[in-house]
Amino acid sequence: MTRQSSLIVLTLIAVVTGLLTTSPVTAAPSVYLDEPYSENPTVWTQDWFDADIGSRNRVSQITGIDGSAIRVSVPAGSHFGSAMHWQFEDQGLSEPEELFFRYYLRVPDGPEHGDRGKLPGPAGLYSGSARNNIKPTSSSPGWSARMFFSPTYDSRDGDHTQIGYYVYHRDQASDNGDLVLWDTHTGTLRNDSWYCIEGHIDMNTPGVADGLLEGWVDEQLAFYQDDFKFRGSGESHIDVKSFWFDVYYGGTSTAPSSYAFDFDSLVLSSERIGCGDNPVSGFRDTGGNVHQTNIEKLAFAEITRGCNPPLNDLYCPSDSVTRGQMAAFLVRALGLPSSATDFFTDDDDSVFEANINALAASGITKGCGPSSFCPDRRVTRGEMAAFLDRALDLPDAPPDRFVDDDGSIFEAAIDRLGESGITAGCNPPANTNFCPHDSVTRGAMASFLSRGLSLPAPPPPPPGYIPPTVPDGFDAIVPAGWSIQEVADSQPTGARIYVGAGTHFRQSVVPKAGQEFVGAPGAILDGVGVTDYAFTGSASNVTVKNLEIKNYTSGTDRGAVHATGTGWLIEGNNIHNNDVVGVSIRGGSTVRDNYIHHNNSHGVFVDGGSGSLVTGNEIAFNNDDQPSSSTTVENAAGAKFYNTTNLTVSNNDVHDNRGRGL
Repeated sequence: MTRQSSLIVLTLIAVVTGLLTTSPVTAAPSVYLDEPYSENPTVWTQDWFDADIGSRNRVSQITGIDGSAIRVSVPAGSHFGSAMHWQFEDQGLSEPEELFFRYYLRVPDGPEHGDRGKLPGPAGLYSGSARNNIKPTSSSPGWSARMFFSPTYDSRDGDHTQIGYYVYHRDQASDNGDLVLWDTHTGTLRNDSWYCIEGHIDMNTPGVADGLLEGWVDEQLAFYQDDFKFRGSGESHIDVKSFWFDVYYGGTSTAPSSYAFDFDSLVLSSERIGCGDNPVSGFRDTGGNVHQTNIEKLAFAEITRGCNPPLNDLYCPSDSVTRGQMAAFLVRALGLPSSATDFFTDDDDSVFEANINALAASGITKGCGPSSFCPDRRVTRGEMAAFLDRALDLPDAPPDRFVDDDGSIFEAAIDRLGESGITAGCNPPANTNFCPHDSVTRGAMASFLSRGLSLPAPPPPPPGYIPPTVPDGFDAIVPAGWSIQEVADSQPTGARIYVGAGTHFRQSVVPKAGQEFVGAPGAILDGVGVTDYAFTGSASNVTVKNLEIKNYTSGTDRGAVHATGTGWLIEGNNIHNNDVVGVSIRGGSTVRDNYIHHNNSHGVFVDGGSGSLVTGNEIAFNNDDQPSSSTTVENAAGAKFYNTTNLTVSNNDVHDNRGRGL
């Protein structure tokens, strides 16, 4: 890989399986250090080098995920938050060639535009190199692979922080270390949320560029690269010397404002660690919320999917619930059948109209007026009581349970709700009031529904696992790191499968008939030069849409997408840099509105059959790996059509292909 000074290396070169991640070991690993931060920093830092608490180590004790944690502060006008090393030889241990590390990280306030700096990671500082813009050499050997933080490099708002490695190694192009981004989806952290960060280094064969760095976020693979040269020929004594707990702002510039980084549960080990007993909540904004347990029950029952599709990592527990949203929640919770009757005149433009009609048909709602439902109006606690009273057919209750609902048309329903244990009131601990006129928040709604439906608690997840939420209109989701094939196998014919943002390495999918695979913005399938096909098979009517597909190695006249069945739709994809063909299809299939470019042979190959359509594509720079004198150039093209009938080719932009265009 060519490395240039201060460039962000965005391409992750990986040879990984299609599973979620490498499974964390179940047996106890050989642990070098297990630091829970339960003691004061002046105590636990005694085993660390250069760890005096002061201007270079501004460390304080805080409340963490489960017990104590530490906060590292970088004041305005400074570089240092911490600079200490945990050195193997100081602990009477041999320096290893391989190390796994794990810590929990929370960034309370993210870096401003252009700000970046270093975070803890492993190092081998055997001389004055591998830091301070000093490139390692044979006369001054060493290396370092600290983590780094920066603002996001995509269009996300300022509430996120990007992480990666900052690597000093023999092949770096300049004196600066290389900034190597982790996956821009998995490796982008929402501020003020805890994440489980894992890393792995395996030293290279001396003099050979085969050193490995890996990284995981919440047990999902976020980085893999195996071509680093940390040590030169004859340098077998260069190993992992220390774990460098470095929190440092910038390079030459100092922090323009104060920053803080929170850490919990640091572990160093000879084996993969995993995220232990501290899994992170499925929603990033429910931690510590009084309704958190009931929100998790609601999500487990698939009554809610979140509030920020398609990512859906937020629940928005403090937001008010509209009557339209309430209809959707109740229809999902109760499994109500749809209705063809249009009960109300004011919901024609509402995305919840079908839910509203189903709710009305069941008798749970009577509307807010003649022929009106008021779908955008906020639900009051009194209205919620009436909804649930009708939905659950609650038994009669003694009157006047609360003192503030006298005269309310919902008083009887409120009394029944209280008697059933669905509500305790709104002014704990006295709970003499119900607050019938207050708006219902999404958090309170989760508790109402969870108690009313007696929802079970979800089973405990695997360590560190975050359950994915399926976007509306889809049957399944495949987050980066999961096996697309396993998800496809678990779904029936015709299922719509949402391929999550991030890089999906070495995926090869044989779909069932009618299955659709639709990519989220930023969804990438990377064959890393060792995988034949992204999608292939004889199933009919398969859809592949909105994906970036690259680095596959299909055979002669076969595409990274190789459809041998009929009726495939390949639409809106970016298909490039595949070793042979971009897309190959048989009869009756459609290739539409794709950008198909820089593939080593044809961009598109239609091989046999009848009635295919190739339209609206940009087909460019294909057949680009052959010298101009090669006969292969004359046998390849931007698009090639062979032994096919009733083919339609229209409105394509075909340009700059070596050899023939069509």
